[in-house]
Amino acid sequence: MGASDASTGFLHRITRMAGSLASSIRTKIVLPYAVLTLAVAAVGTFVVTQLVAGSLEERFVNQLVESGKVTSDSVVKKEREHLKVLRAMAFTQGVDVAAVSGDMHTLKELLVPLAVNHQMDSVEVTDNLGRELLGFRHDKGSADVRDYTLTTGTDLSTWPIVARILASQSDPLGDKFVMLVKEEPVGYVFYTGGPIRYGGQVVGAILVGTYLDEFLAEIKQETLADVTFYDNRGQVLATTFRGGEEQVKDILEVSPAFCQSIIARPDETLRRSFTLYRRPYETVFGPLQIRESSLGIFSVTLPSNFIVQKAATSRLQFGAVFASAMVLVFVVGYLISRRIIVPIIRLVQTSRAVAAGDLSRQTGIRRGDEIGILASSFDQMTRSLRERTRELEEEASKVKAILESIADGVIVEDKEGRIIMMNPAAERILGSMSEGFPIHPIKELPAIHAKGEPSAADGSEDRRFEAGGRVVSAREAPVMTRDGVELGKVMVFRDITREVEVDRLKDEFIENVSHELRTPLTSIKGYSELLMLTAQDKLDEQQQKSLNYISQRSSQLVTMIGELLDMTDIAAGTLGLDLAPTSLDELILEVMGSWRERIEEKQLTAVAHLPDDLPQVLVDHDRIKRVLHNLISNAYNYTMPGGNIVVTTYTEGDKVRVDVEDTGFGISEPDQNRLFTRFFRVREVPRDDVRGAGLGLYMAKALIEAHGERIWLERSKPGEGSVFSFTLPIAEKQESKEANSLPIGAGNAEAVEHYVVPER
Repeated sequence: MGASDASTGFLHRITRMAGSLASSIRTKIVLPYAVLTLAVAAVGTFVVTQLVAGSLEERFVNQLVESGKVTSDSVVKKEREHLKVLRAMAFTQGVDVAAVSGDMHTLKELLVPLAVNHQMDSVEVTDNLGRELLGFRHDKGSADVRDYTLTTGTDLSTWPIVARILASQSDPLGDKFVMLVKEEPVGYVFYTGGPIRYGGQVVGAILVGTYLDEFLAEIKQETLADVTFYDNRGQVLATTFRGGEEQVKDILEVSPAFCQSIIARPDETLRRSFTLYRRPYETVFGPLQIRESSLGIFSVTLPSNFIVQKAATSRLQFGAVFASAMVLVFVVGYLISRRIIVPIIRLVQTSRAVAAGDLSRQTGIRRGDEIGILASSFDQMTRSLRERTRELEEEASKVKAILESIADGVIVEDKEGRIIMMNPAAERILGSMSEGFPIHPIKELPAIHAKGEPSAADGSEDRRFEAGGRVVSAREAPVMTRDGVELGKVMVFRDITREVEVDRLKDEFIENVSHELRTPLTSIKGYSELLMLTAQDKLDEQQQKSLNYISQRSSQLVTMIGELLDMTDIAAGTLGLDLAPTSLDELILEVMGSWRERIEEKQLTAVAHLPDDLPQVLVDHDRIKRVLHNLISNAYNYTMPGGNIVVTTYTEGDKVRVDVEDTGFGISEPDQNRLFTRFFRVREVPRDDVRGAGLGLYMAKALIEAHGERIWLERSKPGEGSVFSFTLPIAEKQESKEANSLPIGAGNAEAVEHYVVPER
């Protein structure tokens, strides 16, 4: 019995120790790590010894394939560069006319600078029969782009690329074609060609080219591999191997069947090994296909002797290093696991003390890893609990000090409109305005709110009101939580009495100066027109032009002064309107007719779309005429020659809408927000000859709003033009009208859909 009891007690102790070890975090971390490390070491050693042998060769093959992709991309890039130069030449003004007339001198002046600037090796220009009008050849081997030779008269009609272009052929990608042409003494030239059109007809062809051997040298510098181009029969066209293609031709050439298999299977990577100059090489092939045209195939080649030798000698070394690393990882991992366990136990003890109410307890762990961060965060949490009340009190004191120190008045309301906070500046500003309120400005604040402007995009509202001889601007914005819940409103007040007075004095100064300038300008304009009428036969052409220039500029100044005077009337609220039923279509045609000569001189196209049943509008004829004039003036000034100006009208309920569209420079988004501001002009304009005071759109907006209507920018995008729209009220009583879409400025009663000022 004694021996049995001793044996049972021993087993019990062993079982208890095993259970303790199993539940310990030390065992849960160390044991799985040890088993996993041994498994990884065993499997890793096997895998590495199997894969390392082929890794270097795989990297070598990948390098070959990547070099092939770079070569293919370089060909596409070069073709795009050709297309860019080709378009620049084909669309150069005067090239089409010179091609029709066979004017080599003009072609030389227009195209040779482009060829030199773009560093083209070869340029060919032919007429519609394939005869060479201009041939440009950069001297091969010369580093100076200005060393070139010009030729003419060669018959290029036998070139397939020239024949296809002159026959107006096209492929799914368009009417541009590529071709490799052998020319003596420069060898093969990579050409991209396209048509020259005049009046919609093909009148010639332009070809831009690059010397193939120099192009391959550029690719070799980028890929660090030798590159070879073949034709569709497998014959070598050009190669970067030293000695030239003649010495390596027999080794590099491939069979026509092999060449066709590469073209037929472009997604497969075909390799080939050979020995040249007593060195082993590996080659990959790819199809040479550009713009739906198969020009042949290409190959990229790298020497393989270093890779093969290195792969054979590195296998055992990698295996030994990996096995040693696994042993080291196991030892280091065990030591690291001990560093993890001890801090975790301390964290457990500290968390229990804090849970029991001891907020002064700290872990005392100072480490830079995740456990240290956890311990530091835990200690910071306990400190935050102690300091929360004190920090809140300090924050409240800071907010109060800030509000009391700023010069602007600040008022905070809750959701019910009750004032919960007001700084001294707000009390001072509202107190100075107390004469304008029967009770008290604070009590009457809700009434002020009702006079605000529509909300801005950011949810704030700008207000301006006057009382007690003071002018105050107020900005109101909602107080929101991060979740979007509105807690109330905050209002910021600023006394702008001085700024308003400065604006008033400025407007008075502008009005006085404008009145003073109008009289001498009227005299200048009148006398210049009198001279033009009475002494025209006594003036030479230059004097007549000078008088006409004086009259035009005087008219512009009179118009600008009129706008300044109208602006002061608008600011003073004294702008009057003479409302009467008006035929809007006739008014539009009258305004556009006054622009006809200038539109034709600038080679613009002006179109007016006016429906036959357009009703009359109740407007001030002269004011709306000014609006149309300003909008068309903007369209004219900011549209390049060859562009369009379109005026469209149609009814929308009880209103008539007018759209003025142009194909000009467009307006950037930052400028769109300030378009209708006084004296503002669009800043990002590629031309510096656009003049104006920046009042056109401001006046248009004021005049349209004076009619109770609105004007806006419908859409605009830089480089694509703009569309401005406005509405006008329909006159209540209408009489039946004849068709009223008249030619601009014609003054007849014949109905037309629109009028076009043609391009010259």
